[in-house]
Amino acid sequence: MYVLLALVILVNGSDAVNFTIDLLHYGSAHEHALAKGNFSEFLEEQDARRVRRHHLYRGNVQMYDYFDEYYVGLVSIGTPQQHFYLQMDTGSANLWVVSAQCRERQCIGYPSSHRPKLRFYPSRSRTFKKCPQGFYMYYETGYCSGYYGFDTVRYGGFLLEHQKFGIATNLANVFGYQPIDGIMGLAWQRIAVGNTTAPMTALLPWLDQPLFTVYMGRRAHVSMGWLSGVITFGAIDHGHCHPKIYWVPLSWPGYWQFAIEGFQVGGFVSRLQQQAISDTGTSWLGGPPAAISGIIREARARYSPYYRMYVVPCSTMNSHPDLIFAINGHRFTVPSGQYIIDLGIGGGWCTLAVFPIQAGGFTTQWIMGTPWIRTFCNTYDFGNKRIGFSVARPL
Repeated sequence: MYVLLALVILVNGSDAVNFTIDLLHYGSAHEHALAKGNFSEFLEEQDARRVRRHHLYRGNVQMYDYFDEYYVGLVSIGTPQQHFYLQMDTGSANLWVVSAQCRERQCIGYPSSHRPKLRFYPSRSRTFKKCPQGFYMYYETGYCSGYYGFDTVRYGGFLLEHQKFGIATNLANVFGYQPIDGIMGLAWQRIAVGNTTAPMTALLPWLDQPLFTVYMGRRAHVSMGWLSGVITFGAIDHGHCHPKIYWVPLSWPGYWQFAIEGFQVGGFVSRLQQQAISDTGTSWLGGPPAAISGIIREARARYSPYYRMYVVPCSTMNSHPDLIFAINGHRFTVPSGQYIIDLGIGGGWCTLAVFPIQAGGFTTQWIMGTPWIRTFCNTYDFGNKRIGFSVARPL
């Protein structure tokens, strides 16, 4: 499902600020591809993109794309302002936008991406300074390249001057299917590529508190235009989240990575000590193949060769076993109504929103995507190197 975010900023005092970003659903890519009659082409491209997760080498950032959810925040760059909808991604730490110099189809956006891309025109900004350094980002789903520049970046009414960011003149085909004009990484400085200041590193000195909270609402069917959540920068979201926060220390402050002590779904039990990351850039929930097989078996899901997904009757969405995670001495429960979603594929079938991770040499076995974040507000605390989970209130 595509998600469009409107950004509102609230200034408290002369320096410290907090601001919020409202989330709106903008439909599922599967639905758009089916409606436009290019589902076969869509699946071929999807097959080419689904690759195995492996060790993070220098210059590589993992980004998993299952074409169902994007968190896109309104960000302005330049003087006068040029507006862009950027994916808000806790799994990376760089800021980049698509360049107007790129006129290939993927830079303009394919019809199934829902909207044409907004592209950056350096010549139209009187505050832009070009950097001689080349820009290159390699994600596991594709790459983008171009050059770096410096300019004024605005998050609502909040302004950052001389922010370094990437201007992508070349994009992998995968980006043409995504309703995004670039990415704003929300992870730690240490995984930023190209000797750049990560967006959050630049924002932290100005925030009331060195943290942000992500709340995502939940609707059984992925519909367009629904208000569905909020991201709060500089404050804990007390309006949408239960006041009791369970804090978990980070295993490694690069990604938002933490330890999982065990997992259970129905009769499947794992007591393995494993690593997980909280990732707003991942639509589904990724886990070890054995655990995902356990979920499929316990949910009695069937594989659909046409849709390339595991499905269950939508009428049973809320009656399947809970996913139970043991984290820092506490049990966290994700009900089936969160990991089973209606993508509008028809026939009364709903989709199991999970996928296996072939970890290889990489140390992360779980990627806690939107099924997890819909269930629990995630508070990302830079100051104390921890992540907090609190029960999300119904929207």
